[in-house]
Amino acid sequence: MGVVHHAAYVPWLELARTEWMRERGQTYVEFERSGYALPVTELSVRYIAPCRYDDLVIVRSWVDEVRSRMIRFRYEVLGPSGELLLTATTSHICTTTSGRVTTIPPAIRGLVAGGRARSDSPTAAETPGIAVGEGSPRTL
Repeated sequence: MGVVHHAAYVPWLELARTEWMRERGQTYVEFERSGYALPVTELSVRYIAPCRYDDLVIVRSWVDEVRSRMIRFRYEVLGPSGELLLTATTSHICTTTSGRVTTIPPAIRGLVAGGRARSDSPTAAETPGIAVGEGSPRTL
């Protein structure tokens, strides 16, 4: 068939989200070491066009909404010619690493406040060069 399985896109979203954080000066590992986590509470995906094996795609991510305990990210997956293949959103609740729901710490609020922008702005993270083929996606 040569078309990427629909579930394969979800790890790409996670990669884009963690790279978004890294570009702003804090890795997700550092966030967890500080005692917090952002588990996914909701995922929505709209498939627009298929991605084919051996395509190189760009995954864009940005913060769409921030509340006291919740962050929502939006994503776009672009094909090799820049065509829109997929749009998605994930919602995350802030918890302690022991699983207790808590407010988003001030340092992270500042981090995400600067990233609330549309995908075509310079503050949106792009994760280019995800190679689609056998095995897991990998950044090239």
